[in-house]
Amino acid sequence: MKHIVLSILAHVDAGKTTLIESLLYTAGTIRRPGRVDKQTTVLDDDIQERERGITIYAKEAGFAWGDTGVQVIDTPGHADFSSEMERGLSAADLAVVIVSGLDGVQSHTKTIWRLLEAAGIPALVFVNKMDLARRSEEDLLADIQTQLSAAAVPLDPEQIALTDDALLEEWDRTGEISRDHIGTRVAARKLFPVFFGSALHHEGTAELLDALTDLAPERVYGTDLGGFVYKRDDAGVHVKVTGGVLEPRTKLEDLRFDQVKVFQGNRLVNAPAGGVPAGMTAVVTGTDLVPGDVFGAQ
Repeated sequence: MKHIVLSILAHVDAGKTTLIESLLYTAGTIRRPGRVDKQTTVLDDDIQERERGITIYAKEAGFAWGDTGVQVIDTPGHADFSSEMERGLSAADLAVVIVSGLDGVQSHTKTIWRLLEAAGIPALVFVNKMDLARRSEEDLLADIQTQLSAAAVPLDPEQIALTDDALLEEWDRTGEISRDHIGTRVAARKLFPVFFGSALHHEGTAELLDALTDLAPERVYGTDLGGFVYKRDDAGVHVKVTGGVLEPRTKLEDLRFDQVKVFQGNRLVNAPAGGVPAGMTAVVTGTDLVPGDVFGAQ
């Protein structure tokens, strides 16, 4: 089974939490999507978050789409909580940057884009709130291409071909572009697929899920256990496994990992039989590791 860690990022009020609710609902992980305005969202469960209607702390959720296990890290959109966002980014394989169809690209969107560039994280763009947008898709796409990247285009072969001479030659020769070539371009941050929809009405969510699970870069991991810590909270120490398999009651040099849990929906459950493989995140107890620490082969 393929595993990806996905970070969702946006400027405040772009609909980030609503998109995550829609992803979980579309994947069948939750029966009913919550709403920010009704304080019923799955991940913004802190009292301050619900009262203010914004994400303050990075939260996580897990679900499956097809044969891919997806772990989502919901990061704060408000600039005041950027350090929390950056911690979540350290574990991400892929990012979805949300742009509001009402507002277009904002200054914080450009800050997020620069952070992703510095970290070398591939990205897809989801233009949200198209049910309310006063601007056309063409106008919003031009805004994204001007302010973020000229290689941000809809997942359409002809438009993708125009971003690269080799792809254009392939398109002229065969009339199509292979999915592998598109995936390679996305992984190399030379292509940023753009999607339009409405998270509140679950429009465009399934298409986004298909693309992110299909195009997410395949990582090659070693067999020796290793990983790093990207967060610590009341639940335990949050780690990204980058080699081998992490199992409960694992002893590694002077470290001991007692419980090992993963997110299923927004709930922490015991790690699956056989442990947590490389590429996944986990929450462990029994260790005093802190964010930034590494262990084992890492």
